[in-house]
Amino acid sequence: MRICDIALRQVGKVPDTHGEPTQVRALVPLSTLQLEDGSPAMETDWGQVLPAPAARMLSCDSVLRRIVTDPLTGMPLDVGKPTRTIPLHVRIAVTAKYRTCQWPGGCDMPVPWCDVHHLMHFADGGLATLDNLTVYCRVHHTHQHIRDQTEHRQHRKAA
Repeated sequence: MRICDIALRQVGKVPDTHGEPTQVRALVPLSTLQLEDGSPAMETDWGQVLPAPAARMLSCDSVLRRIVTDPLTGMPLDVGKPTRTIPLHVRIAVTAKYRTCQWPGGCDMPVPWCDVHHLMHFADGGLATLDNLTVYCRVHHTHQHIRDQTEHRQHRKAA
């Protein structure tokens, strides 16, 4: 998705729908982002189902919009204003701090091709502050979220 976005921006042909840039919309219960047992998977608005690590990775650096739905019908009752999980000024500071993916052991993927990652996920109370953010390439970002989910489950089983 990142490659397509960069290519389209270079030629000035980023699609626009209903006055907003093209976006992936997904319904993600808070319990899924918090990795609670038995939580439903993330579902896109076209019906694609994605597991919890994918939901956490995509929401790690995204625009969130709260939608309150009727628990019986699923119909929207209220829609909140969009909020970035990482504000632009913080994103600029993070990407200025690093030159490449910060995966332990090293990775030479340049920052423009990396995702900004919450070290403590925002769904777990992590703030969008310089000391709680790093950059990972997409491969390592995905790997980190899978690792986080595995560690979270192991910790709950031990408790």
